[in-house]
This record gives sequence, structure tokens and C-alpha cells, in this order.
Amino acid sequence: MGHTPFGYRIENGIAIIDEPAAAKLRQLYKNYLSGMSLSKAAAEAADISSAAERKAIEAEREVEKMKKAEYMEQFIGETFDGVISGVTSWGMYVELPNTIEGMVRVADIPGDYYYFEEERYQMVGEKTGKIYKLGQKVRVTVSAVDKLLRTIDFELNEEDENEHGEETDRK
Repeated sequence: MGHTPFGYRIENGIAIIDEPAAAKLRQLYKNYLSGMSLSKAAAEAADISSAAERKAIEAEREVEKMKKAEYMEQFIGETFDGVISGVTSWGMYVELPNTIEGMVRVADIPGDYYYFEEERYQMVGEKTGKIYKLGQKVRVTVSAVDKLLRTIDFELNEEDENEHGEETDRK
């Protein structure tokens, strides 16, 4: 497998941190033995260590996303209850009770053209006035999973829209 821009690679679902940090620390130690001040060596070692820790944290997050996507592959076509955990101009993030989060794209919200109201963190149907907002319970169906991109796509379950979607003005 190739290297990622984050300084790690994934092999069989395991993040492998690249070796440059260890090499830098060995060189720093040699510099210290050759007369570098202790305070300068300690500061550089702290910088190297912090950078390696940031890479490790990013690697952990990416592997977790990949494993969640891999897990959800078996549930494509199945329906779950969830909560809207994020709203953006491109769609809504929905979190399931098992902490897995997926995206409902704005173009895939059925029944209307929805626009994003940033100040209220909600999607509003242009004609129906139906609102989907942060913290709202919804029912979603797993529509697609991509392990390589580490994404999970949901579709709103139309059968339960009346139960969960809020109407501002019924016609």
C-alpha cells in the first residue's frame, strides 16, 4: 500500500506510522551528544513527538471510519432510527444509536427542493415548508457504503416522514 499524506499507511486495516519521526529523534540524540543544548534538544524532541502523535490520532480516526463503513456494508437496504447530528449546505449527517454516522445528501431528500438555513442549522422544503433540523429524530435506510472513501450514505425513509419531519404550514 502507498503512503497517505498524513504520514501513515494502512495495511489490513492497521495504521502503520512511518519511520521518519524515529529517525529524526535518533539524529537529534546524536546532535545532543555532539554538543547541542539540552533545552534545544528537548524542544525539538517535543515538536517531533507532537507531530507523530497528531499523525497517530489522524490514522486512528481514518481507520475507525473505514471499519465503520466495512461494518455497515452488511446493512445496505436496511432501515434504522437515527438523529440528525449535523446539517450543511450539501446534506445532513445522521448518527445511529451505535455511533455510526452517515450522510443524507440534500439532492436525495424526497418530496421537495430543500435549502440550508445556516443560522438555524436546518433544511427547509421550499414548497412544503418541511423542516429537518439538528437533533431531530429521523428514520434512514443505508443506501451505499464506500470503504476506500470511508463514507456511509443514507436515504430518508419516506414511509416515516410524516412521523418525523416537521411541517411549518400544511396545505
